[in-house]
Amino acid sequence: MLGAFLALRQYDLKALLAYSTVSQLGLIVGVIGVGTPASDAAAILYTVAHALFKATLFMLVGIIDHEAGSRDIRELSGLHRAMPATALFTALAAATMAGLPPTIGFVGKEAIFEALAEAHHLRLSGQLAAGLGVLAAVLTFAYAARLVHGVFTGPLRQQGLRSPRRSFVAPAAVAAILTTALGPSVTLLSPIVQRAANDARPQGEPPYLAFWHGFTVALGLSALTVLLGTLLFVFRARTDRLLRRLPTTTPFAVRFEAGRVRLLHLGALLARPARAAGPATFLLRPLLAVPLLAVVAAVGLGPLPPPVGEATRPGDAVLLVLLMVTLAGLVTVRSALGAVGLTGTVGLLLSVWFVTAGAPDVALTLLLVEVLTTIVVMLVLRRRSPRLPPRGSRRALLAGAVLAGATGLAAAAGTAALTGRRDLSAPGRYLLAEAGPTTGGSNVVNTILVEFRALDTLGESVVLAVVAVGLVSLADRVTRTGRDLPAAAADPVLVFAHRLLAPVMLVVSGFLFVRGHEEIGGGFIGALLAGTAVGLGHLAYAGTSTPLLGRLRTRPLLVAGLLLCVGVGLAALPSGRPFLTLGKAGLPGGAALPFSTSLLFDLGVYLIVLGLIVAAVRRLDVSTRPAATGERR
Repeated sequence: MLGAFLALRQYDLKALLAYSTVSQLGLIVGVIGVGTPASDAAAILYTVAHALFKATLFMLVGIIDHEAGSRDIRELSGLHRAMPATALFTALAAATMAGLPPTIGFVGKEAIFEALAEAHHLRLSGQLAAGLGVLAAVLTFAYAARLVHGVFTGPLRQQGLRSPRRSFVAPAAVAAILTTALGPSVTLLSPIVQRAANDARPQGEPPYLAFWHGFTVALGLSALTVLLGTLLFVFRARTDRLLRRLPTTTPFAVRFEAGRVRLLHLGALLARPARAAGPATFLLRPLLAVPLLAVVAAVGLGPLPPPVGEATRPGDAVLLVLLMVTLAGLVTVRSALGAVGLTGTVGLLLSVWFVTAGAPDVALTLLLVEVLTTIVVMLVLRRRSPRLPPRGSRRALLAGAVLAGATGLAAAAGTAALTGRRDLSAPGRYLLAEAGPTTGGSNVVNTILVEFRALDTLGESVVLAVVAVGLVSLADRVTRTGRDLPAAAADPVLVFAHRLLAPVMLVVSGFLFVRGHEEIGGGFIGALLAGTAVGLGHLAYAGTSTPLLGRLRTRPLLVAGLLLCVGVGLAALPSGRPFLTLGKAGLPGGAALPFSTSLLFDLGVYLIVLGLIVAAVRRLDVSTRPAATGERR
């Protein structure tokens, strides 16, 4: 009601539509609050109608503003003489917003009236809700009529107006025509709306939507809306004078702005720790959380369930001792190269531990990540001092040591207490049992990634693609601003190693990719190995020459990978299967191919991950390449 009232006060067309949106969305939320299948269906249908007519009106108001140079109703008139198509489609969209037949707005408004009348939460709540809905609809009708009349009637005042290009009006025309055509043919939308309403509220059956339900109470309320809205429009001069006498919204606006400023101050206060220059501040909160959670768990968990099998294996103690020795060296070493080597050793030992625990896929992934991380760190350190920065004060070191020790002890105690006390979960049993029969693959990890949870993998792949595009943009910006450093000299040992190892790595990468559905491997692991070959080339040549794989481009890899992943998902739709329901690939004549479409999906993942790695190593290597090369990325 408030949104419609404020919309009726506006002279600026965009302000009118903005307050109208507040009103329409409030009406939709109110209808959802009735809480019946019929109200859900009415809200869904009117959401479709609102999207169509409001998109049309915003586009057409933009056209009017562009052509006439103003959005003020008081300065516009007679535009239908110069822009007949714009006038026609604006009238259609406004009629839909006003709920006039034969538009979809008429059907949606009647469905809303019927749903509001069924509100039985309190005594007379149905009548009250329907009455408020009618009043809001009356105001909507009045400002819709005012919009059309104020813009398109009367003499043409603006000189030199011309009708905009057809391509400029075409998007609004499509939506406006749909608002009119979907009214009589609303039965086409009925199955979709009913299914959406059933998904939202399985209890009950939503009504079947039709354009004509006979002479009903909702039809009477629609007629009353038109009558009262017409009276408001006819006596618009008196209505305007009355509206101007009512209190303005300025006090509310002032209070809202003051609250917004206070909220920003509070946000700045809370975000202050995140603006620190060093990593210690970022690590402080999560490190503090671990011992605190350990104390809470020790007090509140109570007795733990009995262990399920053995939690340790022979050889765990040896790996643990090796890890402790490596970590002790890592926290005391002062050489950057030594720190990189010891960090990689920690990753290697953890990879071995994963192998002994029966997770070779995870072990291989971690090992490749450690190698690639070492290459990335070396690219960063190539232009930096081989010594680590000086340590802080003894007090800071002591506080860090105490906090790190408490965190490590809490994490170790929690791991020791909880490991081995839970049996295989129901989803785990299902995946182990169904991976082979359902997908034809015996590598459960890979079948989860590209079959059972392919939609999750697609979403993560899109995130990787966005990150890669950002890295490419940063690399291009560094090159354009001329902040490149002089090129470093190529390392002959690394050049020889790259020439010798890169072809082998590519062959093994392809082998791991192809066998991923059956054995250890897959698109992600294969791409990590190929990316390692790319990173080794950048580390070896140091920008002095184009290394093997140097012609790889990030954007084509990302585009091809995303199109392949989405295309595999869409390929299931013509056969009636849901999106990304993978299966055997086949030819148009019906002949089957000797691989599953999940292999194509995995190839898309391979290309996206490889594109991200190429973007990352080039971003880090750009500081050693001369700006004059103009290398395309």
